[in-house]
Amino acid sequence: MSHIMLVSSQKSEVGKTVIALKAGIEFSKKNLNVLLVDLSFGKKKMSEYLDVNEDIIYDVKDVLDDTCSINQGLLNINEKLSLLPFPRIPDKLGVLEKRSLSKLLEQAREKYDIIILDLNFENYFTCLDQINSIVIVNNNDFSSVNNINNLINTANEFNIENQFVVLNKYNKKEAKKGNMITQNNIKKLIECDIEGVIEIDPDYENFNYDYLISEQNNSFNSVLKNIMNKLSTVANF
Repeated sequence: MSHIMLVSSQKSEVGKTVIALKAGIEFSKKNLNVLLVDLSFGKKKMSEYLDVNEDIIYDVKDVLDDTCSINQGLLNINEKLSLLPFPRIPDKLGVLEKRSLSKLLEQAREKYDIIILDLNFENYFTCLDQINSIVIVNNNDFSSVNNINNLINTANEFNIENQFVVLNKYNKKEAKKGNMITQNNIKKLIECDIEGVIEIDPDYENFNYDYLISEQNNSFNSVLKNIMNKLSTVANF
């Protein structure tokens, strides 16, 4: 039985796309068939991070509209990792319809062990009844607590038991100054454990493909490893 993981946030530019990408790459290294579905309106798309933007012929919108089959829309990154890319024309995706996305996910379940959705908050309700786990990504500005709790409450409404909160681009210096909220204070105010904290560093801010596939010992790789280990147990990977 395939596992569907949603990576999302209520705000933009907090790094959910790179977290979804890293999870997909690492799961594929475990000999699992992985599908990345890019439905995010962020500035930089999965296809750009993976250096396959120029290879796009069909995209996820074409699959949703039955313009092409799911196999025709795929970009094969390696033997175990595939991508349904976001359209190169930004306005092409439009409003997601539940029926279309449900059909796509049902087809994907036949082939893939894990399906990872990078999805904006406004489109959550098109698929939440099919989600097995959710990774909630936020930073540590003062809106983060409310944003995180909103997503936790929504996940609870749909009985999504596997919830992982990641504080990304965590600014430790500004938290100490009182300009941003500390990890400990966030932990006291949200209704879920914090899975991990990824601190701001120059490498992470200048994110590229080499950093994405690296095995170096840093908070980015450590947090993703923790999530993957827990999911592997839950989903029997």
